[in-house]
Amino acid sequence: MFNNIYFLGGIHGSGKGTTAEKILSKSSLIHLEASKVLKWEDISHKENKKVDNISFTQNKLIVNLEQIVNNDNQFLLDGHYCLINKQDEIEKVTLKTFEKINPISLSIKIDEPTEIKKRLEQRDSKLYDLDFLIHFQDEEVKYAKFLSEYLKKPLFILNQDLENLLKHIKDENPS
Repeated sequence: MFNNIYFLGGIHGSGKGTTAEKILSKSSLIHLEASKVLKWEDISHKENKKVDNISFTQNKLIVNLEQIVNNDNQFLLDGHYCLINKQDEIEKVTLKTFEKINPISLSIKIDEPTEIKKRLEQRDSKLYDLDFLIHFQDEEVKYAKFLSEYLKKPLFILNQDLENLLKHIKDENPS
């Protein structure tokens, strides 16, 4: 469907926003946050990041992207590979969603789970379960790898070094 979106995923608190800022400062990409495209505050539980109907949210994401994305620009969409459903289970974003986004490449921002926990607790003023965060990040990485193979798109696993992704963006968008 689209042909001009780079996808950046990662669990809550992994540092996606900071990573997106670094990417944007060294490229001409336009930043789209999936939560803002979705109008997340209207469809999620703010206090716990749970999603009542993940299928509905992903359909809404695609519909809203169709209104925003144009062929004249390249976009960096930051979002998630997996979400937490209302039963506190990790649920993969549908394959259909990623097929429609048709990303140029996939990236996932990872960090030490203890750092993620610290960041989330500072930001949200509540406690987070470290084992759950470890499991959540592991599931996102596994699914990102699966999607990369299935969609035949490059995957960049980002901890500290962004150079390979930035080179890829530059190679895809020569000025």
